[in-house]
Amino acid sequence: NFHFQQMQASAVALWSAGFDTTVATLRLCCLQLVNHLDVQRNVQKEIEDVIGKRRIRFEDREKLPYTSAFIQEAYRLANILPIMMLRQTTQDTVIDG
Repeated sequence: NFHFQQMQASAVALWSAGFDTTVATLRLCCLQLVNHLDVQRNVQKEIEDVIGKRRIRFEDREKLPYTSAFIQEAYRLANILPIMMLRQTTQDTVIDG
């Protein structure tokens, strides 16, 4: 039987897993910006030029190509969720001999 406590524990586990990866991504982006001040300046300038003082909107993403490229590059450099797919043979196997 699936109990409420099990459902609650599963929901907390899913939420915290998403939170951890978000925090790790933000941490990585901050680290990249600190280590690459020229990139930091370019991202800041683009955001100030396009957004100004108003709140950012999802639609603004298309108008921020440099910032979007920075985020994609940060994702590429990161390995925030190392998943090793374990494989197993279905029959005995001999390698190199």
